Amino acid sequence: MIKCVIKLSQLGRFRQLGQFRQLGQFSQFIYNRINRINRLNCINRLNRLNIIIGFLILLGFAAFAVAPAKRAVMILPSHNYQEDEYLIPRQILEEGGVEIKVASSSLNAAEGMRGGMIQPDLKISDIETEDFDAIIYVGGIGAEEYYKDEEALLLAREAYQQKKVLAAICIAPAILARAGVLKGSRATCSWYSISELRRGKARYTGKAVEVSGKIITASGPGAARAFGRAILKALSE
Repeated sequence: MIKCVIKLSQLGRFRQLGQFRQLGQFSQFIYNRINRINRLNCINRLNRLNIIIGFLILLGFAAFAVAPAKRAVMILPSHNYQEDEYLIPRQILEEGGVEIKVASSSLNAAEGMRGGMIQPDLKISDIETEDFDAIIYVGGIGAEEYYKDEEALLLAREAYQQKKVLAAICIAPAILARAGVLKGSRATCSWYSISELRRGKARYTGKAVEVSGKIITASGPGAARAFGRAILKALSE
């Protein structure tokens, strides 16, 4: 039995993201820790097997510590976004360890169809596509404001070109169609936007959720949970 135990409070250090930017630095940390234990005359109470097991456990913490969190930005209409299409996928993604930012056409609070108010973190024009792993367009009748918005369309094109996870729900897949990134791809949407997808040369399937490579589309609020799960799965691949 291990007679000398490293306190759990000490392990909290390992969870600080960015503390160990390279595994080599963490290995040096472990080496220094073992030397310290040795100076305290504790190492002679541990057998070789316990040392190996402890080292492997610490390396597991290292892998966790150095793995960067995935980042996603959710694009909200400035007015009349659909609350479930925002709240449910966000909850699923955050529970999966994804860091979420919210963007809109302005920094004024976005208003939902049921009166919910969300303060954006940044404007669409300020998004650096390379900073995010997923770009998510939230639906609701207000999403139509982005059909001709050059910043919103450019963002979709950049995400597609950089092979980011690109997702849209409800009528928002029409934004992707207008950006020209759905040509030849399977896609779904609200009945309201079917003609937009067909004009964009997408292969409309009518499914609740459709995954075509890194493009994920969904039909509406009833598919919000499956939509969120599909995005989380794509981010883990």
